[in-house]
Amino acid sequence: INVNVTNGECVGAAIGLMVNGSTASNITVGADGEDNTIKASRGLGGVVGRMTVSGGIIDCVNYASVVGTSTASGNVGGIVGAAYYTENNSWMVISGCKNHGNVSNDCMGVGGIVGLSAAIVEDCENTSTVTGNGASIGGIVGEQQNAGKITGCVNTADITNLNSGAYGTGGIAGWVRYSGNDSEYPRKEIIEISDNVNTGSVDG
Repeated sequence: INVNVTNGECVGAAIGLMVNGSTASNITVGADGEDNTIKASRGLGGVVGRMTVSGGIIDCVNYASVVGTSTASGNVGGIVGAAYYTENNSWMVISGCKNHGNVSNDCMGVGGIVGLSAAIVEDCENTSTVTGNGASIGGIVGEQQNAGKITGCVNTADITNLNSGAYGTGGIAGWVRYSGNDSEYPRKEIIEISDNVNTGSVDG
């Protein structure tokens, strides 16, 4: 895999943008031991660039390195860059996914599974380093916003935030918060973070 979309966003090795009920399942990107790289400005993931409103990413695996190049914005993840924007009575699910590729960005919003999430993230695993330079750097989710939950996930990799003044760095989630326009995030609810395991170091 060699994906290089200069200054681009909504970039994934399999799918750039998923909307309104789309499902991606049983997709594997790259293989162990290969030199695979996915590089773009923002909104990029190993499998999917972005998922919005509703849908699912199920039992997908990424081995490629995911490299964000923007110094001004983020949303970079080992599986999906962002799963965000919501509607009432609609759900996004990221389930049973595994990331084995290093994930990095020159800015904020970096996660081993997903950079920015309003989804249910369950039973996922990250085994490769996550490096960012700003707020919201996490082993599973960089930033969980407004809705959803993170449950049953495992991170075994080291998490590094290169920005000495930034906040929101965690082994599971970097930052859990409530923000954004009501028109883009009409569903707001208590976010649950439960039954997760982190064994990686957190440095920032």
